[in-house]
Amino acid sequence: MSSGRHLELAAKFYVVSILHRLGAEANVTFAQPDNVDITVVQESGQALTVDVKMLRGTKAWPVEPLRARAHHFVVFVCFPESAQKPEVIPDVYAVHSERLKRLLNDLRSNTLNVDSIPKVSGEHDAWRQLAPESAA
Repeated sequence: MSSGRHLELAAKFYVVSILHRLGAEANVTFAQPDNVDITVVQESGQALTVDVKMLRGTKAWPVEPLRARAHHFVVFVCFPESAQKPEVIPDVYAVHSERLKRLLNDLRSNTLNVDSIPKVSGEHDAWRQLAPESAA
């Protein structure tokens, strides 16, 4: 398995670990269509989906086609170049897919600096949307 594939898998499980710490019932999915890497089932029975985007050594995401949906989120996991060191913690940015789509429509570039997501999307706590039961 290539180093990139290892990091992609690590990114997905890292996001699942965050969701579990927030009290969400989250599972990694494999071979799902529509860029679904993780499913979250809330107490209400509502299912949410997550697309995990892994970046290494950069926070510039080369924009790719995005299908926004009501209950779908995108999470960017940004590893530094030294990602193989176990003590390295990635930067993580979560955003609702519909907000990200609006942001991309206004973007005048082929890349998005993921550091700007909380500021320009107006979304500062997408994690609480993914695991709202834990907000109390």
